[in-house]
Amino acid sequence: PPSNLTYTHVPEMDDPTNDNNRASQVLEVNDNRPDIAVTDITVSSNNVNVTSGTKGERVIISFKVQNRGLVDATNVAVRVYLDGENGVILFEQLRNIGKNETVMYNVPWTVNVTMADYSLVVSANVSADSNSTNNEVEASFKVVALNPDIEITLGKTDYSPGDAIFVGGRVTHGAHKAPLSGLTVSVVLT
Repeated sequence: PPSNLTYTHVPEMDDPTNDNNRASQVLEVNDNRPDIAVTDITVSSNNVNVTSGTKGERVIISFKVQNRGLVDATNVAVRVYLDGENGVILFEQLRNIGKNETVMYNVPWTVNVTMADYSLVVSANVSADSNSTNNEVEASFKVVALNPDIEITLGKTDYSPGDAIFVGGRVTHGAHKAPLSGLTVSVVLT
């Protein structure tokens, strides 16, 4: 129900033939409970919003938790997890959120699950929430096969026998050029 409701109450009339027995009163009823809401979930890699990632890639799960209620919320359980067979928990926190307060979260996660389609779930719950329908948000996230881009740079292109050759490079993934680490790259110059 909405936080503020107005009701009109007309008391029972014991003498319907007498007009002076009529009265009315307007009552405003405030729902003095917190109302926690999760909003604005995004997943990004290398500062670009994404809907997929590869095992070992570091992504940031961003979202907001708001208290839209009339009182402070205590012991709000904030969770980020992958919905599915394993139910992998990525983040958990218990905190207080003041009335009309918004808390921004940026949760880092290094993708550590097998290739599949997942539902990334963010939930925030508090006891006696006045509206529990807005406590959970889902986003689709797909773990895909690694398809790296390898850029190789040489210090120069003209070499003589005995010259030192310096090779540099970068290994990235996807259009957003997310850096990949921990990979071995071999370069053969002929």
